[in-house]
Amino acid sequence: MDIDDNDHTTDGMHRLPVELVGIILNLLDKDDLLDCALVSRRWCALARPKLYHSLVVNDAPSSDKDYNLNAFKLFLHDVVASSAFVPHVRELTLQGEYDLTEGSSEGHSVASVETLGLLMAKLAALETLHLVGVTIQTSPHIPSLPSPKSLHKLHLHTLLFKPTGHIKSTPVRDFFRLFGRVRVLEMGPGSVFVDYVRLPEDDDYVEPEVEETIRVGPLIPDSFSVEEISADADPDINQPLWRALLLLADSQVLKSDIGWYLQHLSLRFDWEQSDIGRKDPFAISYCPNLTSLTLVVWTPSSSAWDRGFRNPCLRKILLKASPTIPRIHIQLIRDMLVRGPGDLKYIAGMHWDIVDEELSARLALEKLSFEFFCERFKGSPPTFVKEIRRIQRNLPRLMADGILEFTVRCVKATVPRLYSAEGDLT
Repeated sequence: MDIDDNDHTTDGMHRLPVELVGIILNLLDKDDLLDCALVSRRWCALARPKLYHSLVVNDAPSSDKDYNLNAFKLFLHDVVASSAFVPHVRELTLQGEYDLTEGSSEGHSVASVETLGLLMAKLAALETLHLVGVTIQTSPHIPSLPSPKSLHKLHLHTLLFKPTGHIKSTPVRDFFRLFGRVRVLEMGPGSVFVDYVRLPEDDDYVEPEVEETIRVGPLIPDSFSVEEISADADPDINQPLWRALLLLADSQVLKSDIGWYLQHLSLRFDWEQSDIGRKDPFAISYCPNLTSLTLVVWTPSSSAWDRGFRNPCLRKILLKASPTIPRIHIQLIRDMLVRGPGDLKYIAGMHWDIVDEELSARLALEKLSFEFFCERFKGSPPTFVKEIRRIQRNLPRLMADGILEFTVRCVKATVPRLYSAEGDLT
């Protein structure tokens, strides 16, 4: 039976406020949204923005050629066919295959800077772009790029910048020229690499050191700006933080522009994260206007950890952070499947005295909060009382000033356990 769009006897949706209809549609999966879009023209108009809000283009070599990046680009060129969904796309993911443990680009999606610029120009409403397992290339000629596009989020996960032709320059600069102001730049856990091409006639060309090869900060143009940076790292897959945080390594843009305007910074790393031998390994001191700093740290235990307990990185981040930050939040991720007598050993691996002296002198600091987060444990939820008291003893000045705050959150617990400065359960 055909449903007349003007006949509402079979359609009660017209009686509901548009806001309520939106809430209902948000609860539906893609298949249900497709069914809704086939009911009537009105239902189709309501379901379409939800249906096409997020798109994933799987461009791995093994993916279906009818739905890969090239097919998607051709489809966008068909104005009539693509007009139904283009105005509604807010989030786009371009994804290839990747192997973090090997660091190989085999299986990557291969996209030129020009292609990425075309996609963003066609998708005018785009707010979020995820690039996962992608090799980005540019041609030897200077590409014609669209006007820089502002985004809410740009996520870079396992990227390789690779020039084409016999050139030593890289497509890094052209890539970042595609963007204007990005509110959130998310990096990791896979790194961003730069590949260099040696010219046959360049006998004096020396292959850059690995550390310099994968740091792209100096190549970022002045037009690129960021409000918030989030970086993720995982040492188990050879992705340390300094590789994910390459924009904070030697970027003149960070020091002159991005860092000045950056307000929020979130870092995820391992307790024994390397500081690569630098006093300020991530150029935190070049971010003077931060209003919040969040540090998520995986902590070791003697029963399930075969690495060291020393922490050179966390201390340097705290000491180099802006003295005007009102609140610093440190989340310590703990697995408590097995408890051993050495589980507190990691706390001694950090020079707390200098942290206590420096942070207690900062008049702007209102709270230094520690959250113990446990997602795996046996028996009753752990309270971490010993860890909390150990940190309190190591930070006596901050303790006396009432700056310290402690919380415990376990996935099996319905309510987070809150601790006062004295460590009593409240």
